[in-house]
Amino acid sequence: MMLKHEARKAVQDRASLRYPKSVVTLLAKIVDLTHVGNWQTDQIEHFASTPRTQTKLGFLTNLSERSVRKALKVLQRDAVIKSNPRQKGSYVLNPEVLLLFASKYLASQPRIVERKILRAVRMRFFRVPNRKVQPFAENHAVCTCVPPFCSHPSV
Repeated sequence: MMLKHEARKAVQDRASLRYPKSVVTLLAKIVDLTHVGNWQTDQIEHFASTPRTQTKLGFLTNLSERSVRKALKVLQRDAVIKSNPRQKGSYVLNPEVLLLFASKYLASQPRIVERKILRAVRMRFFRVPNRKVQPFAENHAVCTCVPPFCSHPSV
């Protein structure tokens, strides 16, 4: 169960690791074309997108008709979307399959934080070249720093 704005965020976060940008753009446009009655309570899997031809989808996403056709084929094969049997050119999003993909945010955040910490440590020693590293404190109950970079004075 997923709301429309949550589905849009999940498409941008999770589908971008698995599919090329053209497929992600088309999937986001399908989510945008899905009209829900009440955006705060209605689940997106109960509604279908507004019917559009492949040419119109290509115009809306700035993709060629061939790219749209291939992207729709890939998304339907992976069961991310399914065709609406009542209306030609209308699709229903399957959010359960979308949530099975890995998150781009969760995959990249630890590496980014680690890089920022290491850069800060390097810059601290680059600015003051004669700086001495303080030894790791003997009292391990008080000091939780990682050796050899201890910010507490030696006891």
